[in-house]
Amino acid sequence: MNGSRHGESMPVTDHASGSTLARETSGRHQVLVVGGGFGGVNVAKALAHADADVTIADRTNHHLFQPLLAEATGAETDRAGRVVVLPDCTLPGHPEVFAIGDMVSLNKLPGVAQPAIQEGRYVGRVIRARLDGDGNVPPFKYFDKGSMATIGYRSAVADALGIRFTGSIGYLMWGFVHVLYLIGWGNRLSTLLVWQRSLVLTKNYPQRIITFEQARAGVTGKPA
Repeated sequence: MNGSRHGESMPVTDHASGSTLARETSGRHQVLVVGGGFGGVNVAKALAHADADVTIADRTNHHLFQPLLAEATGAETDRAGRVVVLPDCTLPGHPEVFAIGDMVSLNKLPGVAQPAIQEGRYVGRVIRARLDGDGNVPPFKYFDKGSMATIGYRSAVADALGIRFTGSIGYLMWGFVHVLYLIGWGNRLSTLLVWQRSLVLTKNYPQRIITFEQARAGVTGKPA
């Protein structure tokens, strides 16, 4: 998990009915979560006690999946390249495939952690309902808890409870909430150590630009 904005796609298929979940030879439903960000991890957590085998497939840069998902499924994308999904977070024409996080366009939500977390929990509920034979789950509804974002070295903006905080105070609030939503104390402590090292030793953060051709090459193995 490396940041607050993650996109995940989850194929969940049933070759018998075309609408619920698939069973492998083991007799259990198989759920594949592509991307181990906030959304993907919360889907897996929501399915912890479900009658299904959940597998998380994650790469260092999960955004490689976004353009390929749209191309493979024929899904519509918005001007920012995000995949347009239905109110239940599925792809049009593909009820077996869910997409969440900052890779999707849904209700004009921003591509930050909180929508991804809530979408992940919602998709987990939808899958559990399908496992129980209930296909009547209400559409996803986002609950706005405020927004936060880093805007520079030791500086962030936080808008919560109708009050806006900026600068170092906003940065501390952003860091506290970010760590709070990480899974497990091991991840929280390791993240704090990495942040402390970065804040003390450097003010420069590496930037990486990945084109669609590079994404295709990374997945197919063919030169860009």
